[in-house]
Amino acid sequence: MSQKIDLNRLLKNSRVLTISRVVFRILLPFYGGLKVGGHENIPASGQVLICPNHTTDLDPVVILAATNRPDLNALGKSELFEIPVLGAYFHAMGAAPVIRDSPDRAALRTAEAILGAGRMLLIFPEGRCSQNGLLQELQPGAVMLSLRTGAPIIPTGIRGARNILPYGDYIPRFAGGGVRVTFGRALLPSNYRGLSRKEAQSSMMDDLRRALNDLTGQC
Repeated sequence: MSQKIDLNRLLKNSRVLTISRVVFRILLPFYGGLKVGGHENIPASGQVLICPNHTTDLDPVVILAATNRPDLNALGKSELFEIPVLGAYFHAMGAAPVIRDSPDRAALRTAEAILGAGRMLLIFPEGRCSQNGLLQELQPGAVMLSLRTGAPIIPTGIRGARNILPYGDYIPRFAGGGVRVTFGRALLPSNYRGLSRKEAQSSMMDDLRRALNDLTGQC
């Protein structure tokens, strides 16, 4: 069931997000630290899609801590928003629910509105956490949004987060080496002009997968 989305709330910078970013940056050094590369690849303003690999529930925390822009929104699986307290926190953070494995048109319209407002949107293109740590088949949502809106995609590699919070665990642990986040070069939808919609989507998804493999070493 689709959840009602407050678009006006999503298009405002969240104080909860800002505070959470500071808290996570303070806490991550106790679990091994956070190193970030490729900040210059993220536009200082304007619409952009941040598309990381996904191997642990810690990944959204890591991306929030690694980015600087206040205008960050995210799409997350709708089940999380149904959990008391946690769901309210995600709403306050500026996140929006999406129903996985279905054509969630409401979530698509919300994502288009976020990008149309010149904001930064976090989407995990695999659609779910990888249980075995390998890169999964990419879902078409992020690429479709890029081609429809003109928003560039920033392929983003996360290494080490799974060592702090393994898949299925709930308590983080110290991990030597910490976490490394690398923001890759933008994939520009304008580079796929002249192709049919199907060809452009397929080509951009291949390029995104290749970039994620290069940034993470996943297969």
